[in-house]
This record gives sequence, C-alpha cells and structure tokens, in this order.
Amino acid sequence: MCSNSRKYSTVEVVHMFGPCSPQHEQTKNKPFLQSSKASLLTQSGAPLKTLDHVVTIGLGTPQQNVTLMMDTGSELTWTQCKPCIDCYKQQDPVYDPFSSSTYSRLSCGSECSELGYAISCFKGRCAYKREYNDGSYSEGVY
Repeated sequence: MCSNSRKYSTVEVVHMFGPCSPQHEQTKNKPFLQSSKASLLTQSGAPLKTLDHVVTIGLGTPQQNVTLMMDTGSELTWTQCKPCIDCYKQQDPVYDPFSSSTYSRLSCGSECSELGYAISCFKGRCAYKREYNDGSYSEGVY
C-alpha cells in the first residue's frame, strides 16, 4: 500500500541466475535454455517463462521472508497468504498474515475503488483479479 509519507523503501533486485540470487547455488552448474518457450523453476516453485528477476522481501512483524518475481510487464506484485485455497506448490513458506502484529485487512470502501484491479467486495474485503497475456491469472484480496 502506498501512503503520502516521505519515507520510502528499497529492495535489491537481482538476476535470477546471478551470484546474489537465492537460487544461485542450486543453478550455477546447470545449463539453461535462453528461449521464451523455456520453462524454468524458481526456488519458490513457480514456473518461469521469460521473467528473470527475483527479490526477497520481509513482510510483517516479525518479518517473514518471501521471494517475489519482478514482472516488469505488470504493476501488481503478489504472494500467496494463509489460509490459501488452491495454492500452487512453493518451497518458501506461505505468508501467514495472522502471525504478524502489523497486518491489517483492507476493507471495502472508497480506497478499494482506487486500487488497480479491484473488482468487488468479498466478505467485506477488496477482491481483485489480474489476467495476464499468457492466459494465467492471479486473484485474491488486498
């Protein structure tokens, strides 16, 4: 969520197969196809096609680390959260917002309509659905 605060955050973006990547030790001796049709597996278990940058961030208090794929073709970055229905398998633990003392739900209201991809209210929360050019999609709540 963005705010009007003058504070800002920074994240280190690294090439997925570079020396600073969390996957580096797992992948440094494997050959890779440099084709947009290649399907590679990241450390988090998500299939990759042409996306090649990942970032590890800490969410919540206490901090829970999650590895995110940086999709330069979309302004939406998301992660799976507990309780998760029909989640894809991933190596990283699924983020548990209820274990965080700083987590708060975003309820429906005027803020909901200002968020990108907000399509409705679901159980009093802003719901979204983002469809991608390859036919895949992400849906959930803010």
